[in-house]
Amino acid sequence: MHKRHPQEWIAAAGMAVVLALIALELVDDAVNTWSDRHSFATDAVSTLLGLAVAALVVDRISARRRLRDQAQVMAAQGAMIAAQALRATGAVTSALDGSGEREAAADELRTFMMMMLTGAPVLMDAPDTRQFVETSQHLGAELARAWA
Repeated sequence: MHKRHPQEWIAAAGMAVVLALIALELVDDAVNTWSDRHSFATDAVSTLLGLAVAALVVDRISARRRLRDQAQVMAAQGAMIAAQALRATGAVTSALDGSGEREAAADELRTFMMMMLTGAPVLMDAPDTRQFVETSQHLGAELARAWA
């Protein structure tokens, strides 16, 4: 499920206000009379509402473009962390059952944890990659708990 950004709610509220004002102007003569007598205020409010909605839309579009541009970097970072997670899991499992080297397992686990620390800032901007980081953190915690 896609969580709505607060700015999307603000833009929707701004559009609702604009539509309500348009409906009032079409239906209510008192609003027409007021807006005729206060044309500058009516023009200023409508201009500000239009600018606010346009600014919010442009901001959301630029945020989506930024995420799209970062997608390749995020995918590469996630792939490296996932590969290291497999190596660390295999090394820790082997060391715990006696078939692997303890020092190598400790190094693989330490490398996995460091990769998560350095890769997390890149992966926190999008909901899917943020979920990946959280799952990786849980895996790291379980590996560390098993290792201890």
